[in-house]
Amino acid sequence: MMTDEEFYRVFRADRSQVPSHELVKLNPPITQFKRRLSSQDRFLSFTAFGRHYDLQLKLRDDVLLGKNTPIWHVKTDPLNSSKIEYKPLRNILDSINGIYQDPVNMVSLLETKFQKNGQVFYDGTIAADLAISPLPQRLIDMIANTSNDDNIKDHVIYRIVAENSTIDYTPPAVDNTRKYSKKQIRLQPLKTLYPEILVVVDATFYKHLGEEPLLAMNYLVPFWSGVDLRYKLLKSPRVKINIAGVILAQDETSLRYIYDNLDETGRIQAKQALIDAGEYFSTNAKFIRNKDVIVTMTKRDICSLKYANYCKSSALGKAFTGKACSKKKNTAIFEDNGGYAGIITATHEIGHLLGLPHDGEDEAADCSQKDGFIMASAKFRSVNSLCWSSCSRKILEQFARLPTLLENRSLPNLDSRIHLFYSLTASNCLENKPENLGELLAQTLPGKVLTLEEQCLARGGKPCVFNATVCWKLHCTKSMTNMKCVGKAPAAEGSSCGDGLHCINGECIADKSEGYHNNYLVKHI
Repeated sequence: MMTDEEFYRVFRADRSQVPSHELVKLNPPITQFKRRLSSQDRFLSFTAFGRHYDLQLKLRDDVLLGKNTPIWHVKTDPLNSSKIEYKPLRNILDSINGIYQDPVNMVSLLETKFQKNGQVFYDGTIAADLAISPLPQRLIDMIANTSNDDNIKDHVIYRIVAENSTIDYTPPAVDNTRKYSKKQIRLQPLKTLYPEILVVVDATFYKHLGEEPLLAMNYLVPFWSGVDLRYKLLKSPRVKINIAGVILAQDETSLRYIYDNLDETGRIQAKQALIDAGEYFSTNAKFIRNKDVIVTMTKRDICSLKYANYCKSSALGKAFTGKACSKKKNTAIFEDNGGYAGIITATHEIGHLLGLPHDGEDEAADCSQKDGFIMASAKFRSVNSLCWSSCSRKILEQFARLPTLLENRSLPNLDSRIHLFYSLTASNCLENKPENLGELLAQTLPGKVLTLEEQCLARGGKPCVFNATVCWKLHCTKSMTNMKCVGKAPAAEGSSCGDGLHCINGECIADKSEGYHNNYLVKHI
């Protein structure tokens, strides 16, 4: 029933690679309708793969991103191949209602609204092994027109196909000849770190995501929300991920640090690409400032150059260690298959940038790789793969004590084995809470989520009056069989009260959230 294009948009894979999946109807239980009307929570239930799920999701109202988060297209200037053209994209995030998370069960969902009928859909991940995508609207409409069933299945649950490889990292050079003043180390670590991440999507991965900004963001937002969920497990310090900007590459040559480091088979020589990326963004994109971390997502294989003409394709990601606040080494790169398989890899690589080594190595030697925590090699992944080892927690707390640049210095009063990773850049840049995000993706009125029909269903009937009066008194039938019209409480804030109108504070006023215009600016560098 799906076209090849629709199939690709749902699974982000072609038909030969489709994962195990089931169609579901996301049902907010009737007993929870009233709770949804009075809060920003989401209560969703469904059954998939023989298991029933009741999700209780909280609106994420923090710093992940906002309506002002910058998004750019980048491409090579067709008239001058030595120039790169950046085009800011406007209003891409307007159709996104909010990001909802269940940290206990590691659920992260992006809620979007279909502009024509206000129907709500979800994209995202459920624990480490399941993902969810909406069915194409064309199919939903077609099924609705040919079926009397009110429980039309409108989403697809599919299994995340994990990549089988290792995760690599690049340790810093070590020189402990100079001492660092005890007075300059924080007596108490920073309570919260705010890594501001520039997300760069190379041309192969952007093509895989559909080469449309909204399609790409519908994937990237829940992806990075999933990374953020892993960091929510840390308490000292807390770590709050911020997407400081997104670059979507439209052609291969626009990201020269990738293109110039491809081997004859099209794999990326990761270490040199990391070095070149730092140089690229410090010279070619000077208007992109104050980014603590620059992370490139790719569909290509990455490899580690072992000797001349041999690049070992064993790593899923690579990053410099402890360089989150460095000017040119705050870079990471990792593979993703478009099915959320790269969430743990992204978490792992950012961990390296925050100073974390692999479990079982260096100052994390007390924690075995075989336990399979986040900072273990990918080949040791286990039930612990969503959690942090005690070594990672301890080392991150030490990293949060360091206020200034510590290149080539040893540190007093720190665990002796931690000297290795504190010839690094310190945590200073991470203490600044992101600003100017604009409206957070968190201002979803309950009437935008529940229709008048659903609100009346919560009362046991169906709506019988459709006009501006619903804003101060929603009239519903007494039951599904008793057609007597009864008006009690007003409709929920944001409910439709006419064409292009909605209810705010008991009044029926123009809904300015409907529709938007894209405006493009071009910047040459």
